[in-house]
Amino acid sequence: MKKVHSHAQGGFSLMEVLVALVILTTGILGTVAMQLTAKRGSYGALERTQAVNLANDLLERVRSNPSELANYAANYGSGQTVSAADKCSSSSYCSPAALRQWDQFQWHQQLMGADTKENTQNVAVLGNAVGCVTVSANAITVVVSWQGIHGIGDADAASSCGTASDKRRLVSVSSVIL
Repeated sequence: MKKVHSHAQGGFSLMEVLVALVILTTGILGTVAMQLTAKRGSYGALERTQAVNLANDLLERVRSNPSELANYAANYGSGQTVSAADKCSSSSYCSPAALRQWDQFQWHQQLMGADTKENTQNVAVLGNAVGCVTVSANAITVVVSWQGIHGIGDADAASSCGTASDKRRLVSVSSVIL
């Protein structure tokens, strides 16, 4: 009878280790890319939510002061000038015109991020936010335009609200005020 010598493998070859490292590295990079995409999408959703909230805020202000509807039509926010107005409070009477001026000033300040501060600087969620309000009869349209972080194509090349750019984002909300 002949003796058969069997040689058992004693470990991994260098090639096997390199292949395993390549597969592991590819998986980790894919996970990081997926996290980055999710983070961008989440921030984009935050911006859109903030823009819709701002547009709805102005619509509610107009609904509480319908006699001044036509006078709300203007552009607000970045690059715009809205004069400061006297504060209307529940303890004093405000004429409809004074209330409109106060509403316009407050909304302009919100677009500029005045309600969120870091040290003494305004920190707006929406970069270079501009609000454009148009009125036709009893219909009002509020467009909020801002600059996103990443370019994806101009949101609406035909819109004159905000600065045309591949980073421009727009939200438009329309309503009828009776």
